[in-house]
Amino acid sequence: MTKKPLNSGKPWTPSDLKLLKNEVRSHTPTRMIAMHLKRSVEAIYAKAANMHLSLRMAHLKPAHISRAKW
Repeated sequence: MTKKPLNSGKPWTPSDLKLLKNEVRSHTPTRMIAMHLKRSVEAIYAKAANMHLSLRMAHLKPAHISRAKW
């Protein structure tokens, strides 16, 4: 049996939603967002879709990292 994340089944708080939005905008990988929010990757995908946020670019280089560091 797989282990459930700590926030499994709990409602999303306004701070959770703000963090999700900020991390999506900074192109944080979906697995990292899930770890930060202590939720499953599936929950992140579902909530992002519900909020009309695209996770398509999450695997690319974050916008705040310069070309030299990448």
